[in-house]
Amino acid sequence: MNGRKMRHTSMLFATPSFTSGVARVMDLGGLFDAYKTSQSDEAADRAALASDWQAVGSDLKKAMSSIDKECRTSTAK
Repeated sequence: MNGRKMRHTSMLFATPSFTSGVARVMDLGGLFDAYKTSQSDEAADRAALASDWQAVGSDLKKAMSSIDKECRTSTAK
């Protein structure tokens, strides 16, 4: 991805950590749940859609690279 950090489609959820997991065990009322926010619903949709297409592009790139390697090894035999 040209040196860019890979984004995940779950980008609207807060990234969990060990300490937040421990805190969730004690949070019986469910008050600890937190989500990332956006300026508007449309902005959140645009960001999520862009992230989804980046994931699709990354998967396609991996698949094409794998097929390219397979073709090169089969023609070398």
